[in-house]
Amino acid sequence: YDEIQHINQLMLTFFLGPKDDTRTLARFYLLADHADALDLSSPRVTELVELMKERHTALDTTLATFEGSFTQKQGEMDPSYAPVADHVPVAVQRGWHRNSMNVTDANAAKYRASYDKMVQFVGQLYRAGVPLEAGTDAIAGFTLHRELELYVRAGLTPSQALQVATWNGARFTGRLDELGSIEAGKRADMILVDGDPTQNISDIRRVSLVMKDGVIYLPAEVYEAVGVQRFTEPPAFQLAREGTPP
Repeated sequence: YDEIQHINQLMLTFFLGPKDDTRTLARFYLLADHADALDLSSPRVTELVELMKERHTALDTTLATFEGSFTQKQGEMDPSYAPVADHVPVAVQRGWHRNSMNVTDANAAKYRASYDKMVQFVGQLYRAGVPLEAGTDAIAGFTLHRELELYVRAGLTPSQALQVATWNGARFTGRLDELGSIEAGKRADMILVDGDPTQNISDIRRVSLVMKDGVIYLPAEVYEAVGVQRFTEPPAFQLAREGTPP
């Protein structure tokens, strides 16, 4: 394979029985119930890691998608969206208080330990040289920001997490000749951040300007149009509007 999608699908390798149906919630509960006890230094784990490295098989991790599923009790806020919850409409916030998995007082510690093991495994894969892709399988933008925070928790530096989200994304979609870095001859796709995400990855939420195909967008204006409170102010410099001289 060139790519495997979802960290749970990769780790199910260690727990699946012949009659387990991964089209059901078993694809989550098998990990929740057993991943905490997985020895990441065991031969079966290290052999899989080496095979992926040898075959240059990338992993689209989607860690943020599973954070709430494995750690959020009913009625609690999904931890992946907690940093942005105050910015979105109340109706959206309510939806983030529901979990499709049954996390209870009795199993919460075990399920959290299983999720932590998933995060640790992502770090192990990266350090071994297995390429990662910053996929989310959830709300665009907000979930990607959380995914990068979880990469840092897994042991990547903020700069390494950003490289996964940019360079690796372009590389594994076959578009490195036009995307993935800021270079002459590539598409003018870039963001301006009010902060330094190479030092504090959480600053990645403070995007003040987006340039896509050379067209400038101000997130503060876009957020306002959909009822989301801005995360930072637009840049201080004045942008020329269409039809007006610069």
